[in-house]
Amino acid sequence: MVFSNAALPGYIYDFIACPGAMALLFDLTQLISMLSIGTLLAYSLVGLCVMLLRFSDNDSKPIPMTTTFGDGGVAALWRLLINADKQSRPTRETAFVCQVLIGIFFVVSLALCSYMSRLGESLYDGTGGGEVVLGCLGAALVVIIWLLSRQPVSDTSHLSFAAPAVPAVPCVSIFLNIYLMVELDFQTWLRFLVWLVIGKFGSILSSGGDYLS
Repeated sequence: MVFSNAALPGYIYDFIACPGAMALLFDLTQLISMLSIGTLLAYSLVGLCVMLLRFSDNDSKPIPMTTTFGDGGVAALWRLLINADKQSRPTRETAFVCQVLIGIFFVVSLALCSYMSRLGESLYDGTGGGEVVLGCLGAALVVIIWLLSRQPVSDTSHLSFAAPAVPAVPCVSIFLNIYLMVELDFQTWLRFLVWLVIGKFGSILSSGGDYLS
């Protein structure tokens, strides 16, 4: 429907009314925090998906969790981690290794960002200590990025655009997003988790309960 007097579609008033009503009902600072955490999480997921797709072998079959990476044991695993064989295309084994490394990167990034947030202002004036912990966690992140950079990537020549400097750019993006998210207050995280649960149940109900069967 288009209003003849203003030549505007009718739904434009819904877009105007909904944010206005929310601004009247809720505190503006809370809305900004909710917007921030949702945007930062979305950007983190984008970085995650870029790395998963870039290191994927395009094989739908999952790698068995009992994979031993050959008969070489630790030596074979280390050769796989540093791509000693100079593989140019991802395999199921290299894709699995990358998934594990990305998961470890998330955990270490969360630990480092949480520790930096706990130090607060003392992190910048040098009175908080913790240099050893910060150095170890930071070095671990650098090593993980280096190991990821050694892994073979999928062919992107057929794409009109591909994310540059993988895995450095996605990893830096994820780290910064995590740091900004841990800086948000506990109430924002609680509201965000509640909305995630509501959204999950909403998707289940809209699918007719297929997820429950």
